[in-house]
Amino acid sequence: MSLSSRTKKTSARQRARWLRRWSDLCLKNIDDLALILTLENGKAVAEARGEVTYAASFLEWFAGEAERSHGEVVPAANISQRILTIKEPIGVAAILVPWNFPMAMITRKVGAAGCTAIWKPAGETPMSALAQAVLAQQAGFPVGVINVVTTQDKAAEVGEALCKSRLMRNLSFTGSTSVEKLLVRQCASSLTKLSLELGGNSTFIVFDDVKLGTAVEACMQAKTRNTGQTCASANRILVQDGIYDSFTEALVKRVKDIKVGLGTAEIMSMGPLTHERAVQKARYLINDVKCSGASVLLTVLPELTTYA
Repeated sequence: MSLSSRTKKTSARQRARWLRRWSDLCLKNIDDLALILTLENGKAVAEARGEVTYAASFLEWFAGEAERSHGEVVPAANISQRILTIKEPIGVAAILVPWNFPMAMITRKVGAAGCTAIWKPAGETPMSALAQAVLAQQAGFPVGVINVVTTQDKAAEVGEALCKSRLMRNLSFTGSTSVEKLLVRQCASSLTKLSLELGGNSTFIVFDDVKLGTAVEACMQAKTRNTGQTCASANRILVQDGIYDSFTEALVKRVKDIKVGLGTAEIMSMGPLTHERAVQKARYLINDVKCSGASVLLTVLPELTTYA
């Protein structure tokens, strides 16, 4: 019996038990998992613990959903017929996850799929995926149900192989729109179903009647989470004239409270950017707006030498 057939015959209650055990193991090993995240991704260790908790919450949620995957009765035009719908596992799922939330995106996708899966983590964060796979195995998932393919410089080749494989029944991807377009083309020949979560270009808007403190804290959360490296990060902040000066002053004061440095230091509230190209992009954006007439109100320099 193939793995996909064997897991298809696994009861909903057993699936739920495995997911709950996996969730419990995430929380039990939260400090170790957070350290792995910080070393690979750069985010502050306190924020990394938050991601582990976030990741565990998906498993807990889908454990409950697994036992309540109800079908429905559809009214038929012919009264002599009865139409029933039921939910069944789709088959082997390919899971392509990004580097910004490498553990949470795995648990969300795998928990939702409920199927035998092949994970392809980002080249920057392979250990985060491998650590989660070990915990899933400890939770009781059968050998071969969870598979991890790591690669540093052949991501395109691995992605194409997964897209074109006729063993794949679903491909779930979180990442850029440019890569998404490529995956759609590659999945066309096998008609592999796609689940896509793409990047955004979010705008944060502040009106005159806002509560200033609430707006500032919301802006900080929207902009600084994971060092600004999220698909929902605020890329533009538009402020109405009447509150512009007071909002700007309060925001600058709040930004001064950020402690930037090595993520492993407990006192840090923001770690470094994940890779060099992100640094270059940030420098380009700053220079671009300065050339367009903008002024820099605050520069925060990381004190890496103090905590190295």
